[in-house]
Amino acid sequence: MKIFVKNYDIKTLDKFMKLLDKYYISSEINIQLYSKEGIFTVDNNAFFKIKTIDKDIVVVKNYYKSFTLLIDHSINTYENSHQLPVEHMAFTIKKCCFATNNTSKIKLIIEGNNDIENSTNMSFSKEYNMVPSNFYFDISDEIDINNDFVKQELNVFLSLLNL
Repeated sequence: MKIFVKNYDIKTLDKFMKLLDKYYISSEINIQLYSKEGIFTVDNNAFFKIKTIDKDIVVVKNYYKSFTLLIDHSINTYENSHQLPVEHMAFTIKKCCFATNNTSKIKLIIEGNNDIENSTNMSFSKEYNMVPSNFYFDISDEIDINNDFVKQELNVFLSLLNL
């Protein structure tokens, strides 16, 4: 599942990213294509069509201080594709992954555009060479976010967002 922070100003995320160095795990770059035929991704030289099975969003108010969380249980499946739609828009997306430790089942994912020169957003993270455009927590569906240990781990990142 993905957990989003409701109404967080993405333009302030670059300040937050400066505090994340000790939690950095990995990053990856992939290409996403948007067309009338759907959304596609190029990952490790393979081409996939992304199919989303939408689920209801669960709202958790005041999870940490005034932060309201949006829990999305939607599922993406990836279908091999061999034909690129003629009309499409392509975006290079960089994903940075952060966690409190290497074995954590809770990952903070920050996505952004690494086409810095053509970006109109001035919120640029020099540390991670990207313009942040989205962030969320990636957590397994069977994890209870109200468990004390899980809450403590989520609050590590939420407290940094609160600065």
